[in-house]
Amino acid sequence: LARLSRDHDAMPPPYARMLDAPSPPPPLLADFPLTAAALGYEAYDGPDFSEDDDVSDDGRVFEKPPGRFGRPSESDGWSEDEAAVRDAIAPRLGEAARRLLEGDDLLFLRLVRGFAMLEDRADATLPIVEEVCELRARYAATPAPPLGGGLAPPDFHEAIWPTWVCGRDAWGHLVVVERLGRVDFDRLLAMPVDAILRLRMDALDALQRRSARPRPGRPRVYKCVFLVDCRDCSYVDVARRETVRVTAAYARLTERMYADAVWKNVIVHAPAVLR
Repeated sequence: LARLSRDHDAMPPPYARMLDAPSPPPPLLADFPLTAAALGYEAYDGPDFSEDDDVSDDGRVFEKPPGRFGRPSESDGWSEDEAAVRDAIAPRLGEAARRLLEGDDLLFLRLVRGFAMLEDRADATLPIVEEVCELRARYAATPAPPLGGGLAPPDFHEAIWPTWVCGRDAWGHLVVVERLGRVDFDRLLAMPVDAILRLRMDALDALQRRSARPRPGRPRVYKCVFLVDCRDCSYVDVARRETVRVTAAYARLTERMYADAVWKNVIVHAPAVLR
C-alpha cells in the first residue's frame, strides 16, 4: 500500500493541481454543514470537512470505518476468503492484466471486494477483472483531446467538468464536489467519448491515490464521498441525446473500474423532475 498510495508531491502535476484547485464559491460551502448533518457525520468524534487533512490531531484516536454490505472495512487488507478468490483468478489472467494488477494491489482488492455478492466468485469476477484491465489499457492509450480556447488537459477538471476536493468526512474519506450547473456541455459533448472517459479515469485515479495514502494516526481509507450539486443545472443539457450517451458510458466505467471506491453519493438541489 505504501507503494500504491503515492505521495501527493509525486503525482502527475496536472492532477496534483486539480486536487489543489480553489474550493467552490461560498454558496456551496454554506451547504456543507447541512449536508454533513443530514449524513449524520456530526454524531462522530472526528474531523469536520476541512482543507487541513494532513495534520493528525494530538491525542485523538480515529476509528476505522465500518464494513458495509457484508464486506470488510476498507482499512483491512485481504481477508482469507478474498485472498482465495484472488489466487484463483490470478493464474488465469493474461500477461498484460497480470502485470497491471501486480503493480496495483488496491485495484485488485477493490474488484474482488466490490463484486463479492456474485455467485461462483472467482469464475464470475474473472471476466470483470479482464474487462477492467482492457478498459484501463484502452483509455491510457487514448490521446488527450484538444480542448480549445487555450485550455490544457488539467483545465478539463476546472473549466469543462468542474471537480473539487473540499476536505474529508469524519472517517477521513475525501469529499469530492461536482457542480452540474458549471459543466460546459457544449465543449464536453464535442469531445470523443473515449477522450472524456480517459480524462475522468485520470481524475478518479488521482483521487484514489490521494485518499489511500497513509496519514499518521488514522486508519487507511480509499473510498470517497461524491457530492453532486444540481443547482443551476439545465434539464435541457442533461436530457440531450449526447449527454445520455456519455452518461451511460461513464456509468459503465465507474460501475466496473471503481467498484468499492465510493462511500456515499449525495445529490443536493436536485430539480423536482429528478426526485
